[in-house]
Amino acid sequence: MASALFPSTDEVVCLQTGLREKETATETMAEEVVTLTTKLEEQSNQASDAPAVKEKLDTLEKRYATLLELFDEREERVRELMTVVANVRVISKEQLNDLISSRSRLESERKVVDVWHGAVVLYQLLRRMLEIRWSVVNAKVRVLRC
Repeated sequence: MASALFPSTDEVVCLQTGLREKETATETMAEEVVTLTTKLEEQSNQASDAPAVKEKLDTLEKRYATLLELFDEREERVRELMTVVANVRVISKEQLNDLISSRSRLESERKVVDVWHGAVVLYQLLRRMLEIRWSVVNAKVRVLRC
């Protein structure tokens, strides 16, 4: 009857082995719970940062769009100024050619031309051309500085 109340040595060894296996499994699961809890906290922190990151991204996208629009406007303005400069060059050349042809015509008709008067007119014309060119160059510089 005593043997029925106390387990045999084989049964005790078997139960101890099973207990050790259960303890090892419990420790492994506890470590896994700690690891998963840590990961969950990290992901929760990242998820709480997401709205701020989204807001920063939206702000940056708006700034980029605004800068792109400003760049396009300035590029268009530069093209317009280049067209103005080309037109001023053409007009200046035409005026100079007209002045030269007028002078040639007057000389061919043997009319006396006051040399000083012609020089003054030519000087004034060249001075005006230079003023126009400088104003165009200054306008370009101002646009490029902006």
